[in-house]
Amino acid sequence: MPSIDPLAQLPRQGAARSGFTLVELLVVISLIAMLISMLLPSLGKSKERARMVQEVSNMRQLMIASSNYALENKSYYPYRVPGEYMLHQVRGSGWDLNKSFFPRYLGERWNAFCLGNLQQLRPPEIWTQYKDQYVTSQYFNFSVKNGTWFVPIVSLEKDNVSGKHAMWSDLTTKKDSNNWLGHDAQETPVSPTGQVASRIDGSAAWIPWADMELMIRVSNHDFYRPKER
Repeated sequence: MPSIDPLAQLPRQGAARSGFTLVELLVVISLIAMLISMLLPSLGKSKERARMVQEVSNMRQLMIASSNYALENKSYYPYRVPGEYMLHQVRGSGWDLNKSFFPRYLGERWNAFCLGNLQQLRPPEIWTQYKDQYVTSQYFNFSVKNGTWFVPIVSLEKDNVSGKHAMWSDLTTKKDSNNWLGHDAQETPVSPTGQVASRIDGSAAWIPWADMELMIRVSNHDFYRPKER
């Protein structure tokens, strides 16, 4: 009968241990969760900054295209008929910027949609549902000389328009006492933090809420614009 060494039944000193204990595993998971919670806000801010840079670029292109249009049309900006008060309307009776302006000066695939949260409410794919009229950019067509808005055509030469006036911006409107529409607001009771806008001098930038003002009230819609610089 073979002899059995009782010492062989004891665990060896210093033997390598495999796997993790439950406590160690929970600690590792907690550390990973903490790192993720620290990194997510930074990633979100980076994404928003990148989106903002693209939107500022789009607004600048809109203004450059408007200026090019004026150069080829006796210093007149794209046409808007009197009484068309909705700033985000690009087509009406007898006029259509989708034919006279966007395709020729910005390309066939261009659409004037905000890149912020507002796009989730009105994404480009529902363009046809708005009959090519309601987009998420505002177009300001006005006469400095006469102090009136929505004149048939704005003349750069006759009205001596200066660079301090905004021509395009993100749609920013208060629909009623509780609902807003804007870059980072989509039918919420909280006002947007600002809008991207381009001015007649070709500049484009983010305009914080403190530098915006009520421009016009149409029915239950209050439209906001950048203040003059």
